Amino acid sequence: MELPPSTPGTGDGGAATPRVLVGTSGYNYTEWKGSFYPEKLSSKKMLPFYAERLPTVEINYTFYRMPTDRLLAGWSEVTPDHFRFTLKAPRRITHDARLRRCDETVAAFCGAAQTLGPKLGGPAVSAAAVLQEGLGGV
Repeated sequence: MELPPSTPGTGDGGAATPRVLVGTSGYNYTEWKGSFYPEKLSSKKMLPFYAERLPTVEINYTFYRMPTDRLLAGWSEVTPDHFRFTLKAPRRITHDARLRRCDETVAAFCGAAQTLGPKLGGPAVSAAAVLQEGLGGV
């Protein structure tokens, strides 16, 4: 699946028209076997299969565990060049630290995320815990 390039805008100085990429929140769901995935597809082949059909995915794994360069490089290797990953910010940043005094964790997360290179999409941040208290002092 090849994505069309952004097209020049009209009347606004030539700005590109943004593309909208449609994907899902996660891809590794055994419950999808038989409906989205073939019944006998191994979990190791789910991401490549998914990436042949959809151009992007939100990765929830990174909310629970800090990604490693090796893990992200593996994901990048099995997806086409046009594919984009949205990594969910770790809960250590959003829920445990509540966006405060977490510079080192943010730097580690962003450093690992760079492993994806041009396949890195925008971030996903679950900030419900912070918003419940209000953003004062952030």
